[in-house]
Amino acid sequence: MKVKFIFMLLVIFASYDASACKCRNITLDESFSNSKAVLLVEIKSLSFTENSDRNPNETSNQKVLEATFDIIESFKKSDEPIKILRRDSSCDLSLYPGQKYVVFVSKHHAVKHSISHCDGSYPYRSHMDYTTEKYNEIKKYIHNKSLN
Repeated sequence: MKVKFIFMLLVIFASYDASACKCRNITLDESFSNSKAVLLVEIKSLSFTENSDRNPNETSNQKVLEATFDIIESFKKSDEPIKILRRDSSCDLSLYPGQKYVVFVSKHHAVKHSISHCDGSYPYRSHMDYTTEKYNEIKKYIHNKSLN
């Protein structure tokens, strides 16, 4: 009985976490179209700060995670300089200093220079086939766009 109870709790918590962070599937073309920049970056440092871009009518203080970074490769350049990347939700991409990420910097998010796995961003691990394939898809997409 105790084992069943524990199993039921695990199922409930697992299903809650999974459903709380669902993204709609978007194509690579949509990810590029919805992004002001697409970059391969290495995260340098992280800090929490109050969101300076929030709506002035909001009374709550929204905290965001800000990341400084080095650009390794640019797939789509922004019209404005991007010095920090921001993450404002626990459902967004987990960031760690020293790690590399392919980031799609959102054009439409309420938080300026926001990145999220829902927009196409992902950790870049060159030793993993899955991320290498995704990276190669981006390179192929850029190449094909330049031919058009």
